[in-house]
Amino acid sequence: MRKRSEPSLMQRIIFLIIVAFLTIMPSIAGAERFIEPYAGVTFTMEEDADVSASGGGFTLAGEFRDVDFDESAIFGLRAGRWLESVENLGFAVDVFGFQPDVESQTATFSGTGSVNAGNGVVVATGSAQAQINSLDLKVLGFSADIMLRLMPPDRTPTTLGEVHAYVLAGPALFLAELESETDAVFGIKAGAGLSWMLTPHTGLFAEYRFTHFSPDLELSSGGVKMDFDADISTHHIIVGLTFRF
Repeated sequence: MRKRSEPSLMQRIIFLIIVAFLTIMPSIAGAERFIEPYAGVTFTMEEDADVSASGGGFTLAGEFRDVDFDESAIFGLRAGRWLESVENLGFAVDVFGFQPDVESQTATFSGTGSVNAGNGVVVATGSAQAQINSLDLKVLGFSADIMLRLMPPDRTPTTLGEVHAYVLAGPALFLAELESETDAVFGIKAGAGLSWMLTPHTGLFAEYRFTHFSPDLELSSGGVKMDFDADISTHHIIVGLTFRF
């Protein structure tokens, strides 16, 4: 019997986009609904990474300091609505993906290692420079956002040429895939932006957002098992289109 393959990252993105539409798109009388495709760039901060590894006669447990992550493009789709009863308050679901790969680098390792040497075991503790090979890290995020917009006085949100600022925050589920291993973990997302309505139903927006989550991933290769645990804190700059109806 052929083994059933795991869904790819793109298949997961498509599935979550469908879920987002089914969740947010049912008609609600008086609500101003919106769909917003977007793209941008991400900057993931340097972070310490807890690492433990074993296999081939050795064990390793400690911390790599100031691990560097690559800049990445981000693509996403947000759908939501502004309430009629409280017109400056809105809710949205957001699906987005980016890839802050771990680049090949030399980092300071601090911890304990042991290796079988002849008939004994040699144990060493301390700090040393160590090489980290490049690792592919893919991130898929799915968030539920509360949004608050700052409207100019005596203006409606669909007035031609209107510009308004907004802030947002909410919990997010992150699927982190390191090489072939995946971890699902909850994190946070917050941001602020500006929208500019070109017509009553279409416009542009620019946004800054910050995300944070902490995956714990286990890798296995050539008889060696390794746990990789790090905080992923990322700054995002995005631009997109907004469609209101």
